[in-house]
Amino acid sequence: MRPRPVLLSGSLVALLLAAACERHQPAAQTAAPPPVAVRALAAERIRGPRFQTVAGTIRPFDRAVVSARVAGLVTGADFGLGQIVAAGQTLLTLEADELQARVAHARAVADQADRDARRETQLLAQGAATPEDARAAADRLRAARAILDEAQTLVRYQRVDAPFAGSITRKLIHNGDFAAAGTPLFEIEARVRFRIELAVPEELPALPVGAEVATVMDNLNLRAHVAEVSSAADPVTRTRNVVVEFPPNPLVRSGTFARVLW
Repeated sequence: MRPRPVLLSGSLVALLLAAACERHQPAAQTAAPPPVAVRALAAERIRGPRFQTVAGTIRPFDRAVVSARVAGLVTGADFGLGQIVAAGQTLLTLEADELQARVAHARAVADQADRDARRETQLLAQGAATPEDARAAADRLRAARAILDEAQTLVRYQRVDAPFAGSITRKLIHNGDFAAAGTPLFEIEARVRFRIELAVPEELPALPVGAEVATVMDNLNLRAHVAEVSSAADPVTRTRNVVVEFPPNPLVRSGTFARVLW
């Protein structure tokens, strides 16, 4: 059986439409803000320098680890860390009595060789010796003198002097220690000129030697220049070793942090 259609009167339809319109009527809008003044400008491309900060360490131009050249007992090592020393100043002595005995033996051999050489020369002049005997005696004399020079040089190595003027940064021995040949004794750094050692990432441009760069160190802004550039990059860190030099400045300290605008 088919459903019968429902007939609505016109007044009922009007009431339903009015109710629907009231439900969907938007809320009252707030007052619009005042217009903002806008200034239009044409886009312009500007090329300027781009820098990247590269960290480095300040190092002195002259620094050295002084080691013993002969074996001996350390005496006279009364210097301390940070002490200012002059070039050639004696800082310690290595006692080795056997070196003095070696010099005495070498001198005695050289004296005997000298007498033998003079005697052979006289005999050659008298016809009592051959030229070969005289040459052999002269050769023995030169060999004996060379051995004496070597022994005297080793004795001079007992006194350890500062190789240049600077300050002591590390003291590796003390009085009473025994130092074998090659044992590090102390480290020294010059205090006149410094430089910055960098590890520059390989993706940064390679600046030529002599190029100027800006540096920041200990709140100092100094102009510097590239002094050395490694031709090869480290395969592990992907960096190149670079040395930057700057004018002498009494406020700069060795081993401190520095930044270079690359």
